[in-house]
Amino acid sequence: TELATSRRLATELLSDLRGLVAAMRHEAGLDLVTALRALAAPLPRPRLRLDIGDDVQVHDAAVADAILRTVQEALTNAARHADADQLTVSLQREGSRLRLRIDDDGRVRGPIREGNGLAGMRERLAGLGGTVSVTTGTAGALRIEAELPA
Repeated sequence: TELATSRRLATELLSDLRGLVAAMRHEAGLDLVTALRALAAPLPRPRLRLDIGDDVQVHDAAVADAILRTVQEALTNAARHADADQLTVSLQREGSRLRLRIDDDGRVRGPIREGNGLAGMRERLAGLGGTVSVTTGTAGALRIEAELPA
């Protein structure tokens, strides 16, 4: 079933994510573009569109983990709840902060309910001194905006 496939993919993605973050501890920084593409590769949809600033480098494993897990949650939600075909991820550096914006082209049905995934995202980012907001546009597309230390 589609639900069983989604669960299996989520488990595989989490394992891949842990491996990527562990590898980062031994390098100068994480290649976020490669890591994000690897995260989305097993999913048939949504397609991932990236806009990562040239000056964005992440050396802190906890920050990298938070970014990757936030995008992972957005991918899962876009496929499961919004029937999205594309997810656009923008990550820009602004001084000592990183701004992450994630937009999908799906349609959220009904009000946004903060389940375990969104609550975990909020807690993870807050633990790093970051913030997150989740909104919907007029057409029902979901937007996640987060700010965290660079």
